[in-house]
Amino acid sequence: MPKYNFPIRILKTSKSVCSNNTRHDLVIVVKSGILGWDARTAFRAFMQREKARSPHLHVGVVFSLGLPRKHGGRLFNREGNIISLPGSNGDMLEKFNGKEDVANKRINKEIAVAMLAHL
Repeated sequence: MPKYNFPIRILKTSKSVCSNNTRHDLVIVVKSGILGWDARTAFRAFMQREKARSPHLHVGVVFSLGLPRKHGGRLFNREGNIISLPGSNGDMLEKFNGKEDVANKRINKEIAVAMLAHL
């Protein structure tokens, strides 16, 4: 295991996908950037369209997110190597730099809405 892998904490678990009494033909685990709510919304919409096209196929979707950073913006230190995340993902990290509470609120709202929709 790489040295930079931190312990995992599970904040919310999908009861519609990750419980003993559910059955799926396929479970898709999507690793998503913490601030990628627009991409997750688009993926959920895509999956809803696919569900309508293939109602006999039972597919579960789980998003794996990191936790919001307290500081650092687009810069990451990986074992002494400074990495700058380019593009729109880096821009989002800059925009929410120091706004961990705002990001957490938005993510919790996203989770609540998704749990109501069961996707």
